[in-house]
Amino acid sequence: MLIKDLFQRPVTRDIPPVVYFHEQSPDKLAAEVGEYIITGGFPEGHPGRRRVPEGIHEQYVRLLRGIATAQIG
Repeated sequence: MLIKDLFQRPVTRDIPPVVYFHEQSPDKLAAEVGEYIITGGFPEGHPGRRRVPEGIHEQYVRLLRGIATAQIG
Protein backbone atom coordinates (compact mmCIF):
# COMPACT_ATOMS: atom_id res chain seq x y z
CA MET A 1 0.00 0.00 0.00
CA LEU A 2 1.22 3.49 -0.81
CA ILE A 3 0.73 6.54 1.40
CA LYS A 4 -1.35 8.23 -1.31
CA ASP A 5 -3.82 5.31 -1.07
CA LEU A 6 -4.68 6.34 2.51
CA PHE A 7 -6.32 9.57 1.37
CA GLN A 8 -9.89 9.89 0.09
CA ARG A 9 -8.99 12.54 -2.49
CA PRO A 10 -5.85 12.93 -4.61
CA VAL A 11 -3.15 14.66 -2.58
CA THR A 12 -1.58 16.03 -5.76
CA ARG A 13 -4.60 18.21 -6.58
CA ASP A 14 -4.34 22.00 -6.35
CA ILE A 15 -4.86 23.01 -2.73
CA PRO A 16 -4.76 26.78 -2.34
CA PRO A 17 -3.11 28.06 0.86
CA VAL A 18 -5.79 30.74 1.26
CA VAL A 19 -9.48 30.56 0.38
CA TYR A 20 -11.19 33.89 -0.26
CA PHE A 21 -14.80 33.12 0.62
CA HIS A 22 -16.19 36.18 -1.12
CA GLU A 23 -14.67 34.98 -4.43
CA GLN A 24 -15.98 31.40 -4.35
CA SER A 25 -19.15 29.67 -5.46
CA PRO A 26 -21.30 27.94 -2.80
CA ASP A 27 -20.25 24.51 -4.13
CA LYS A 28 -16.55 25.37 -3.89
CA LEU A 29 -17.01 26.73 -0.36
CA ALA A 30 -18.84 23.57 0.71
CA ALA A 31 -15.94 21.48 -0.62
CA GLU A 32 -13.36 23.62 1.19
CA VAL A 33 -15.20 23.62 4.51
CA GLY A 34 -15.94 19.91 4.20
CA GLU A 35 -12.20 19.15 4.26
CA TYR A 36 -11.35 21.52 7.09
CA ILE A 37 -9.93 19.81 10.17
CA ILE A 38 -9.75 21.62 13.47
CA THR A 39 -7.09 20.55 15.90
CA GLY A 40 -7.65 20.64 19.64
CA GLY A 41 -10.97 20.12 21.31
CA PHE A 42 -9.67 18.27 24.33
CA PRO A 43 -12.39 16.37 26.24
CA GLU A 44 -13.17 17.15 29.90
CA GLY A 45 -10.51 15.71 32.18
CA HIS A 46 -7.77 15.63 29.51
CA PRO A 47 -4.54 17.34 30.68
CA GLY A 48 -4.41 19.34 27.45
CA ARG A 49 -7.73 21.00 28.26
CA ARG A 50 -6.23 22.64 31.34
CA ARG A 51 -3.39 23.94 29.19
CA VAL A 52 -5.62 25.22 26.35
CA PRO A 53 -9.13 25.75 27.76
CA GLU A 54 -10.15 28.14 24.95
CA GLY A 55 -8.38 26.81 21.87
CA ILE A 56 -9.28 27.01 18.20
CA HIS A 57 -11.74 24.12 18.48
CA GLU A 58 -13.63 25.72 21.35
CA GLN A 59 -13.78 29.09 19.59
CA TYR A 60 -15.03 27.39 16.40
CA VAL A 61 -17.77 25.53 18.30
CA ARG A 62 -18.81 28.80 19.98
CA LEU A 63 -18.98 30.52 16.57
CA LEU A 64 -21.09 27.75 15.01
CA ARG A 65 -23.47 27.69 17.97
CA GLY A 66 -23.87 31.46 17.71
CA ILE A 67 -24.63 31.23 14.00
CA ALA A 68 -27.14 28.41 14.56
CA THR A 69 -28.84 30.36 17.34
CA ALA A 70 -29.03 33.52 15.24
CA GLN A 71 -30.60 31.62 12.32
CA ILE A 72 -33.21 29.97 14.52
CA GLY A 73 -34.03 33.01 16.63
